[in-house]
Amino acid sequence: MNFNRVMGLILIVGGSAFGLATALRGQTQTGDWTIHRSDEPGKVEVSIMDSRGGHHFHSSSDWEVKELTGLDLSKPGRQDVHFTITRDAGRFDCEGYVKDGEGAGLFHFIPDAKYVQEMKALGFGGIDGDKQWAMAIHDVSLKFAREIKSKNLQGLDTDKLIAFNRILSTRAVHFTVALDTTRAVNEITMFADNLGSIPPNTALMVVTDGKKRYEIPMASNLDKNATLKIRRKKK
Repeated sequence: MNFNRVMGLILIVGGSAFGLATALRGQTQTGDWTIHRSDEPGKVEVSIMDSRGGHHFHSSSDWEVKELTGLDLSKPGRQDVHFTITRDAGRFDCEGYVKDGEGAGLFHFIPDAKYVQEMKALGFGGIDGDKQWAMAIHDVSLKFAREIKSKNLQGLDTDKLIAFNRILSTRAVHFTVALDTTRAVNEITMFADNLGSIPPNTALMVVTDGKKRYEIPMASNLDKNATLKIRRKKK
């Protein structure tokens, strides 16, 4: 299986919601971070956590060490640290400690006001504080938004931008899809943005529906997409 590629999940679900921290409300964007070693050279596993109003948000993925400006992981032993993670959508100011390449601490998120205006000019409106926070975590840049916009995809919105910007790796990518109950069939399509070094693109999609779990092998290339059709069954 070739994991060295970027893949997108086109969620063709009318009126659907992509649940990525949109339940979190409030003006102050603060929370916890942790850093662990990654199997990939030059990267670390970064986890961002926030709990508010009875809701909990947890995002974990491998980031380039160079993205963590001001952090030096080459020093042995325990050390207090302060570093920043800058994205088009905003900046994460982080402080805490690391010991032998791993650590934890607190962060403060400072949104970039220009980002909302520029995204709106591209046709992506309705970005509130929570959505901007999610787009910063998943690094939905203005350049990426322009590239996806140029593909002239139907029903393109900010939720789909977040979905498209996920990178397939050996770590599972988790997301929640609310299906359109007015449709007899909902579709989830995996398309290949590129072929990598060993085509076709392959993945194992695990779908959880209540207590039921389905494992679905999927493959796509530049000519064919892989589509999962979810059919509503009457009780």
